[in-house]
Amino acid sequence: MRKFPLSDPLVDPPSLRKMTTLEFLFLHEGWHESSKIKADPDLRSISQEPSADRSIQMRLVRYCRQGLVRRKRVGHGYAYHLTPKGEDRLFYLWEKFGVGKVEHDMNEEELSLSEFVHSKARLALENRLDELNREDADLTGTYSE
Repeated sequence: MRKFPLSDPLVDPPSLRKMTTLEFLFLHEGWHESSKIKADPDLRSISQEPSADRSIQMRLVRYCRQGLVRRKRVGHGYAYHLTPKGEDRLFYLWEKFGVGKVEHDMNEEELSLSEFVHSKARLALENRLDELNREDADLTGTYSE
């Protein structure tokens, strides 16, 4: 079951797979080993069976090449982390498909999920703005919060 309801049930499958994968990395902050990502039921349900593990693994490699996620070696596998570009793409996909959009016929659970989406997105954008201010301060020698 999706964490956030979609307003348009006719979402194209590649965009839905991308959005769901990026959502996992966004909602579970930090680095995640590929085995943990592949075990997520939401990601497995949208992958082509019976090769869901391979499908998820190749998707992560593609997103790494596109700059949406970072990858580092951990033991015999890899760990993945969402990049700022990946966050931007996820926000775009959320907007495109109406995720988090408040509608008049939403129940309490859907409203709380919508609020959660907005608060996580706002926090991510505030953190990015703070990082940009720090980078600017490093270049100019001044920083103020």
